[in-house]
Amino acid sequence: MKNKSTTIETFYKFSPIKIGTDIYYKTTKVFNNKDFQVLVNKKYPQFVVRIRTNQFFSSIFQLFLKKDTPVPHKDCYLIYKGSDSTLYFCKNRNGKYIIGEDKLGNFTKENFKGYPIHYDFHSTEIENKDLIVSILKEHLKFVKTDRTNLHGDFTIYNILVDANRKVSFIDSKERKGESLLSDHFYFYTYFLIRNKRHNRFNRKKQKLLENELVEIFKEVFENEKEGLFAEIEKLTENDIITTRHKTNFYFYKEKFKRLLQNN
Repeated sequence: MKNKSTTIETFYKFSPIKIGTDIYYKTTKVFNNKDFQVLVNKKYPQFVVRIRTNQFFSSIFQLFLKKDTPVPHKDCYLIYKGSDSTLYFCKNRNGKYIIGEDKLGNFTKENFKGYPIHYDFHSTEIENKDLIVSILKEHLKFVKTDRTNLHGDFTIYNILVDANRKVSFIDSKERKGESLLSDHFYFYTYFLIRNKRHNRFNRKKQKLLENELVEIFKEVFENEKEGLFAEIEKLTENDIITTRHKTNFYFYKEKFKRLLQNN
């Protein structure tokens, strides 16, 4: 349904440089909000977040990153502007909700579905490990029955968990991989690439999280027949989050292959 922004509110842009997406916040109180922490940790390395949210630097940045912004409701406190759509995070006495706006200006409203199944790469442990194992196992069964059940963008950020541990999958893509293992490989490589990016200067923490991911995948595939692993050879560069260098794809493909075959 087509809708129009109903109010103009003052927001502050998080970063002076746009890197694919923009994040806007209403007040610095949002810095302690989990919604905000999830979004900035998804986009920026931790040292950038620490500098930008520092009280001194924040007061300086706000002098020139202030912007009067049209929003669909005065309850909005956080905005995430992507390349295809914009998400407005809002809250009233009935709880949290999200309003989405597409390129054509169409608005949709939905209740808050929860947080990513894992997002904190500065921890030494993976959150919701038991749930991740269960989801990966069930999803494997799902795609084995029909390849069209592949998600296409199967990452920790597109698997949401609410306070009651109800799971929601979001942002599936029309593009489907050629391999039955496309989603699991995508999940695996996305996690490793994010882990490396966030813990670039802490190899010990990086290794701890990678080892936990390996244990998760070993449990998921422990009872699978070897015939399934032939699907590894059907993986393509479209099944990894970054394809800047072909060597990236082949490097991660070999890691994935060794992991499954040595299980």
